[in-house]
Amino acid sequence: MDTANLSFKVADLTKPDGWSNAMENMDYVIHTASPLGGDNHENPELIPIAKKRCGKCVECCY
Repeated sequence: MDTANLSFKVADLTKPDGWSNAMENMDYVIHTASPLGGDNHENPELIPIAKKRCGKCVECCY
């Protein structure tokens, strides 16, 4: 598989800014919403943040 044109961008799930910039010139998106990592997988405060930013990710794709 040729990965010469493969690139990655990251947007901070806890911040509303930077999402449009992260989506610029992207053909595909793999959104791996948190809570990932650390010892806070079940922290109820993270679920609304993850949901909100997932929506932002989809919004920026259009």
